[in-house]
Amino acid sequence: MLNEHYEIEGWFKLTVTKASTGEITKETGWFKNVITNFGMNYIAGASINALSGAAVGTGTIPETVNDTALQTFLARTNAASPGASNSSPQIGSNVSPYYAKMVVGFRFAEGAAAGNLTEVGIIAQYTGPSWPLWSRTLIKDQSGSPIAITILPDEILDVTYECRVYPQEVPTTSVINILGVDYSCKNVGQQLTSSSNAYPLIRGFGTASDATCQAFNGPIGAAPNNMPTGTSLGSRTTSIAIAYVQNSFTSIGVHTFSPGTATGGIRSITIRPSGLAPSYSLELTPAFPKTATLEFKVTHKVTWSRRVV
Repeated sequence: MLNEHYEIEGWFKLTVTKASTGEITKETGWFKNVITNFGMNYIAGASINALSGAAVGTGTIPETVNDTALQTFLARTNAASPGASNSSPQIGSNVSPYYAKMVVGFRFAEGAAAGNLTEVGIIAQYTGPSWPLWSRTLIKDQSGSPIAITILPDEILDVTYECRVYPQEVPTTSVINILGVDYSCKNVGQQLTSSSNAYPLIRGFGTASDATCQAFNGPIGAAPNNMPTGTSLGSRTTSIAIAYVQNSFTSIGVHTFSPGTATGGIRSITIRPSGLAPSYSLELTPAFPKTATLEFKVTHKVTWSRRVV
C-alpha cells in the first residue's frame, strides 16, 4: 500500500484602513483558526475552491470543528484585496518543516463591516445557498486571547488568510507479504519544496483513483525530491475508487498493472493525483519481480488532518 498524509493549518490577519487616506488604523497579528469538519470533508472532492470568501460577525462562542456558520453574522465578501493572488499556491518553506501555502485576501468595502467584530471565517462555497465555512475563529491577539476590533463607517477591512499544507517528509515503513515473500515498504512525499503541495486547497484531493501510477526499477532518490530513480517500467492500466466516507479524511484508490505491463524488478512506484497535485513515492526492498503473467495491484490511500504542534 502507498500511504500519503498531509497536515493543514490556517492563520488570519485583519487590517483596517481609513478609506479617504489609506492609513492603517488597526491591525491584528497573525492568529490561528479551526478548520471545520465541513472544510476537511470538502477537500475530499475535486475541482473545488476551499478559500472562496470571508465572513465577519459579532458572536462570542469559541470556535469548534462542527461550526458551519458564524454565530452572529454581520457581513461577507469575495472581493479580492488589492494585490492579493487568491488562486496561486506558493512555496511556504524550503527547509524542514516543509510546507506549501495559499495566501488569500478579501476586502470589505468602506462601511460594509462597520461594527465591533469578534469572529471571522473563510467561506468554502461562496456561491452556494448556505455558504458553509472552511474555517471559523474568534478574533484574537497574538497571545491567543479573544478581542474585539472596531470598524468605523469610513473604514475598510481586509481579511488575509494563509493556509499551509505540510507533506509527509519523514518516511514511514512497513512490511508487506507478496506471494510468500516479505518486502520492506517505504512511503515518503515527493518534491517537498514544491508549491504543488497546496493545490488540494483549490483542486481538492479528488479520488485516489484519479492518480497516475508509474513503476520504476530504481530506488527512491535523496530528499527533498524523493523521486524514483532508474528506468520507468510502465504505468498502471486501470484504477478504481473506494467511496469517500464522511469525516474519514481519507481517499482510497486501487491501481492495477495488468499482465504484460511494468515487467521486471519493481523497486519504486510514484503516484501523482490528477492536475497539479502533490505526489508520493513508494519503495520496495527487495525489488518485486513482476513477470508478464502477473497482475500487480497498488492500494493508494491519501489522508489529511489538522496540524497540531
